[in-house]
Order: sequence, then C-alpha cells, then structure tokens
Amino acid sequence: MERDYAVLVTRRDGDFELRIRELLLVVRGPDLTDAYIRLLERKREIVDWARKSDALDELPRPAPVPPLCSILPKINR
Repeated sequence: MERDYAVLVTRRDGDFELRIRELLLVVRGPDLTDAYIRLLERKREIVDWARKSDALDELPRPAPVPPLCSILPKINR
C-alpha cells in the first residue's frame, strides 16, 4: 500500500521548500523538480523501511486534502 501524502511547496530565500508534514520531511533547493525527486526518494525510504519492519500500519495516514474551492480564497489574498 503506497500512501499519497500532500506535498506543500513554498519559496524561502530563493529556494523551493517542499514538505510532507505527516512524515516530518523537508527538502530545500533551487530547482523544484530536483527537490521534488529528492522528497519522493526520502518518502520511499521511509515507506520501504516501514514495510520491511512490518510497521507500515504505524505510519501516519495522509491528512485529507481540502477541496480546491476552500483553498482558492486564501491563495488570492
């Protein structure tokens, strides 16, 4: 079972910062694609370790993603 966690993307000091809150993962870098690939690799390492340790059910479940209509007003501020 693969978990689909939301990836939060922000800009900080000219770099992209990508986060998966539930797994406490943060990756920063100047290239969005490279940072995303590194974040997914770290997530995969955690999921693989949990699977090999028979602890996959102990990983946090992905948080529900709010509908886009509830996010748009905040984005447009």
